[in-house]
This record gives sequence, C-alpha cells and structure tokens, in this order.
Amino acid sequence: DFHTFNPDVDVPYADSLWETTLNASSPNLDAFKAAGGKLLMAQGQSDAIVVPQNTIDYYHQVTKRYRAGTQTFARLFMEPGYGHCGPPPGPSAWDPIVAIANWIETGVAPDSIIAYKDRGDGKVMSRPLCPYPKQARYKGHGSIYDAKNFRCAK
Repeated sequence: DFHTFNPDVDVPYADSLWETTLNASSPNLDAFKAAGGKLLMAQGQSDAIVVPQNTIDYYHQVTKRYRAGTQTFARLFMEPGYGHCGPPPGPSAWDPIVAIANWIETGVAPDSIIAYKDRGDGKVMSRPLCPYPKQARYKGHGSIYDAKNFRCAK
C-alpha cells in the first residue's frame, strides 16, 4: 500500500528478500571467474534510466576486489552518446556475441570493439569502443567517420 510505504524501512527489507535474484550488485565474481567466465559489460554514457556512474562504480568495486586480474575476465565498454533506447547520434551497433566469442576462443580480451552507424547518406561511420577507463581519441588526421583514425587512450 503506497499510503503506508516507508522507503527507509521497506526498500532495505525488499532488498534483503530479493537482492541476490534481482540485483547484480555484488563484486564477488569468484565462482564465475573460476569457471572461466568472461564478462563484457557495456553502458550508454547518456543513459538517464540506468545511470552510467552506477555501472562505473560497480566496475570499480570489481576492480578493487580483483585488482590487475580484473582485465583478464571482465571489461567495461562505455558507449558515448548512447541513451537507454532509440538511435544514438554516434556509432553504437556492434555484436557482443562475436566480441565475447572471440575472447573465449582466442583467450585475448578485446582492446577495442568497433561500433558502426549508418550516416543516412549511404555511408557508414565507425568508432572504437574502448575498455574503461580509456576513450576513443582522434589521431588528428584522416576521416572522423573511420575508426582507424582513432586510438583508445586514457
């Protein structure tokens, strides 16, 4: 009953009942890592519903737990300009299944993932998505519509 709902009491109570089922908030990924799991996280930087900073904070918690070993099984890729739904202004089309399959099959974690967008003029724009905390940086020459003219840098 929303008339008697007390967020200070009822939210923690609901979390205690459902947090392991509904929330992905624990940085303890020991069993997943031990089983050889690979975690590829992606987050739109303009998402107003799933707030980007929450995803970044979670990744920091995982990194704090596993330190340098985090990059061997978990990576976060931030998607510039991407919101929660709908077409973003920049490249956002990429295949997460191919990216994670390549990682599993080759044992080499992705240093970048190329994302694409139809420009609407018959041409395609591409940019690298970079593993957090790196971002795509223009090299200073060549087309701004071509991923090869960008590098991932802090």
